[in-house]
Amino acid sequence: MRKIVIAAVGIAIFAAGVVAGGAATLQFTTMMYGGFNTVSAAAAVSAKVAALDAIRSNDYAKATEMLETLLDGDIISLKALMTDFPDPMAPKALARAAKYRAANPRKTGEAIVDNAVAEALASAPSGAQ
Repeated sequence: MRKIVIAAVGIAIFAAGVVAGGAATLQFTTMMYGGFNTVSAAAAVSAKVAALDAIRSNDYAKATEMLETLLDGDIISLKALMTDFPDPMAPKALARAAKYRAANPRKTGEAIVDNAVAEALASAPSGAQ
């Protein structure tokens, strides 16, 4: 009887640890994911406001450069996300970006960015627009 009680207590402690660990992991993941999204959204808002300000002050070159930079980042991010989180819209968006960049080539002068964008666009399906 004593062995059964000890085993039951041990199982109960283990189960409580699993539940507590799962809850802590969920809380941590939620906080990190939410924090990342907040930072990302804040950066996106700031960049878009800056581009709109440039347009409204007729500084189209500055606005274009800002939007091109945002597009570079989005192309790189989309390609990275498509592997783990496939979505039918993703290849179409990448194909549209590839078509746009074919008509409007751009180099940043930063090899790591230029190479990542070129690699992502090279993987775009043709005709998926």
